[in-house]
Amino acid sequence: MSSSEWIYGQHAVAAVLDARPEAIVELWLQQSNQSHRTTLARAKQVGVPIQRVSAETLRQHTQDGTHQGIAARVRTRPTLREQDLEALIEAQGDACRLLVLDGVTDPHNLGSCLRVAEAAGISAVIAPSRRQASLSGSVYKSASGSAERVPLIHITNLARTLEYLKRTGIWLYVACGDAETSIWETRFQSPWAMVLGSEGEGVRARTQTLCDFRVRIPMLGQVESLNVSTAAAALLFEAQRQQREPST
Repeated sequence: MSSSEWIYGQHAVAAVLDARPEAIVELWLQQSNQSHRTTLARAKQVGVPIQRVSAETLRQHTQDGTHQGIAARVRTRPTLREQDLEALIEAQGDACRLLVLDGVTDPHNLGSCLRVAEAAGISAVIAPSRRQASLSGSVYKSASGSAERVPLIHITNLARTLEYLKRTGIWLYVACGDAETSIWETRFQSPWAMVLGSEGEGVRARTQTLCDFRVRIPMLGQVESLNVSTAAAALLFEAQRQQREPST
């Protein structure tokens, strides 16, 4: 990834202004758009350079994304690695909840997964540095601000990371369409990590063998699979529900 990235959309830009205002190189607003007064005031307050540009200019810099009349060039956020994961697990202990993604290459899906992860109270999202979408303007837009608030930890070897998680006492649950046990029949044990793959290919067989439990989402009708972020929502919220409403 380059040293700076164009991000766009009201929530994505506002999240960076809140979390890392010093990282914003410049802010562009569409000339005819007057709907970003709060963001504009905040940008002026922290000294961000502001330009009024045409809709066409915004379109070109956001690769035809839905920019909502606002975009910012932002210095790339430092990448989190394995050592950051170790510190996070040590700090959170039994409260640690992780989402592990195996082969999610679509930026919109990654962004949506980050958004779901924040809503479900997930500690961090883990993804391989290869065969995986990286942080980009499309990810930030789909995440709607969550990309700034949920740690995304890139790892070099997924199998090694899963083995490390097991050694630290984290239970590994992997979503598989052909699993015998549904999430309604599963008792999630803390701390845990949920492993999901892409909608097309699912989780690789090697990855599945490293997990403690294979689970599936009960599907009705003729639907065979769900978008990965939709599946993540069903799995994560069910696991969190169990943690908050333990059986008697």
